[in-house]
Amino acid sequence: MRKGGERFVRFRLLDPSHPSYDGREIRKPLLGRKKVKSSFGQTEFRYIIKTFVEIFGKSYEIELSLCDRSKMEHPILLGRKFIQDKFVVDVSKFDMSRKKKAIEIKANAAARRRGQS
Repeated sequence: MRKGGERFVRFRLLDPSHPSYDGREIRKPLLGRKKVKSSFGQTEFRYIIKTFVEIFGKSYEIELSLCDRSKMEHPILLGRKFIQDKFVVDVSKFDMSRKKKAIEIKANAAARRRGQS
């Protein structure tokens, strides 16, 4: 999709079966496409966007690759490059963010504050 020469991508953040699904369509500027190897060893091209994620009350700008995760257990994976120098990972703990509802994707909220969406 193009608007004023800039390329955009439209997507829904969660699968309709997810408890937090709200049906909202999100439109973000397309940064590009990247060749990514999945955990199954398959290589595919994915669209890359920049957005905000809120984790334990703090907001971070992050690049995300978009793919269909409807059949996966977790709707988003945070990469090691993002986690590095920001968090300490305690392998004895499990899924703390879900228990505390501490992760929220700020797909359009930050853009609205800046007047971009």
